[in-house]
Amino acid sequence: MDSEPAVIETDPVTDLVPVVGPGKERIPVESAILDAASPVFASMFSPPWLESQSKEISLPEDDPDAMRFITLTLSYYNEHELVTRPRTPQEILQIAIAVDKYDLRTALKFVLDFLFREASKTCSVAKNKDGSQTAMAGEDIVYLCAAAYVLDWCEYFSKFGLDLMCRHASSFTTLMNDELISSILPAKFFGTWISLTPYL
Repeated sequence: MDSEPAVIETDPVTDLVPVVGPGKERIPVESAILDAASPVFASMFSPPWLESQSKEISLPEDDPDAMRFITLTLSYYNEHELVTRPRTPQEILQIAIAVDKYDLRTALKFVLDFLFREASKTCSVAKNKDGSQTAMAGEDIVYLCAAAYVLDWCEYFSKFGLDLMCRHASSFTTLMNDELISSILPAKFFGTWISLTPYL
């Protein structure tokens, strides 16, 4: 028998339970917090939308980890371990996708800036468990490029794009094999780097 989906408590006073992802993870939250932060959620909680009549809202296409991060941050659980732990480039991209989908750029502007700044520190140099240092792989940097592109954040898109050009040693065509990346970044993005490769 399948185990019960995980329940992640975010606030002692909750009146809404987003059921997130294919695993149907339940993430209780105060609906007023999402209502105030997101015009999209505000519309979903207003008639004639069905969600306005239910204590649960199904979000099957969303990433549970990203939604946990977002609900915890909006609920001011800034010291929660799920908020404070370092985020991988892949996780940052999933957060960016959710932020874009629910129009949370304004509410999470400073949090996103912090995530990008922390990621910027490891683009050039990353620390390994044994204390040695290596450059972040281009396969990871491209996720940051995609995250900045989703959020239309030109400053970070330019920075991560330059890091990608300098750090990715393999063919740029390999980066296009990632279905998620290729669905976000336009073909001309890869075409630019491919055309420059012979001169690098």
